[in-house]
Amino acid sequence: MNNKTKIYLQNTKELITTFPKIKPLLLEKVLEDFPAKYVTKNINVVFVSEEYIKDLNNDYRKKESVTDVLSFNMDSETLLGEVYVCAKYVKDNFVEDKQLEEILRLIIHGILHLNNFDHTTEFVEESYHDEQMYVIQEEILSNLLSKAL
Repeated sequence: MNNKTKIYLQNTKELITTFPKIKPLLLEKVLEDFPAKYVTKNINVVFVSEEYIKDLNNDYRKKESVTDVLSFNMDSETLLGEVYVCAKYVKDNFVEDKQLEEILRLIIHGILHLNNFDHTTEFVEESYHDEQMYVIQEEILSNLLSKAL
């Protein structure tokens, strides 16, 4: 990222409540190494409850279900958009030693959507080699994880 743009974590209380071992400052530090070409403006990453993301999913996608991540582009000079992450979804669907990795994956996924990337299938290990968005997502994730450990 350049000195003028940043990924901001919002509502970290939701993250801390769900994952007491994951420190927002560590997550912010890791995200500082996000490739600058995808962070051309500020980005808010907002941690939300299951109820909140279900309401967003229903309001904007007409799907009455909890989902893991949603992204919304903003029409702003300084804000590229917002990425909403449901921490409880991650807690319920991933083993403890993979939860930080999955939170990072969801943030990356959301940021790529803000940059107009899309996919034709859901993420599964077997298909990520075939979709450009997943290839880029996993490359960024690998790079960020190597710096986080």
